[in-house]
Amino acid sequence: MKLITYLHPRNENEQLAILVNEKAYDTHQLDNKLPDNMNDFLWGEDETMALAKAYDAKIKAGETVNAKPKRLDQLQLLPPLSQPNSWRNIHHATPQQVAYQFLNHNAVQASGTVACMPDHLKKLDVNVGVAAVIGWNGYNLRTNEADDFIAGFILCSVWVARAFGQKASVQGSDFCISTAPIFVTPDEVPHEDTEAGKQYFFDVSLQINGKKILHSHTKELSYTFAELLTQCAYGTELFPGDVVSICPINEVNLWHINQQKKEKRQHIWLHLEDKMRINEATLGQIKHRIIRSDDRFSII
Repeated sequence: MKLITYLHPRNENEQLAILVNEKAYDTHQLDNKLPDNMNDFLWGEDETMALAKAYDAKIKAGETVNAKPKRLDQLQLLPPLSQPNSWRNIHHATPQQVAYQFLNHNAVQASGTVACMPDHLKKLDVNVGVAAVIGWNGYNLRTNEADDFIAGFILCSVWVARAFGQKASVQGSDFCISTAPIFVTPDEVPHEDTEAGKQYFFDVSLQINGKKILHSHTKELSYTFAELLTQCAYGTELFPGDVVSICPINEVNLWHINQQKKEKRQHIWLHLEDKMRINEATLGQIKHRIIRSDDRFSII
């Protein structure tokens, strides 16, 4: 099942919808037991997920439903989950050790312009990756059960200003998280079963100004999402609406590409008016144009 969130043109509220063949079906029109926003949907856990999947199956089977379909290209799409409960970003991982940081979960935005402060534009980088959205409460998750707590996946990118250092302090990585508009449930994602949980297959690429810059595939990872969630939930509880992302996949980003270049003048960074596109076959795409913030304040 695929879900989207869009801005309702009449009441300007967020509206959750099931997406089938580029047509959106408002959840609350389908059934008044279904919430009209992603946060409430996730907190509904088994009840709302099962009900939504039942309507998704009806629509795909050609059965009549109450909701009138809307064309996807006529909607103002928002992030699938604009107010996550929390956002953990994994920037380095092995099956035995995970390094992650909590990001600003209030800085999530969809495709469009990204406004950067002057210091952001000094060695501006982007970590592209995939995020798992938690759909059920879980404490001290074991690897053999962790996959069951994933409600869906979204394509995402974490922006980083390397002027604040290679690992980037809070100021350098806290101003923007981008997401594609589509939320995809795990059953729609290609995968294979392993002893360490499901190995999900995502093929992610980044283009800047039409030129392919980097490419990464999760089949190359030596760990699974289940192993990552086990470490993120050790001694603590995950809640519906928590997000755990792998950004960058395989530690591939502009900084790592630049480390392989011998001459500094060849270094690749993002600049004003650059157009960026991130693609993944199942999860969709993110498109951005970089603009300057109206506030010219600098702290470097």
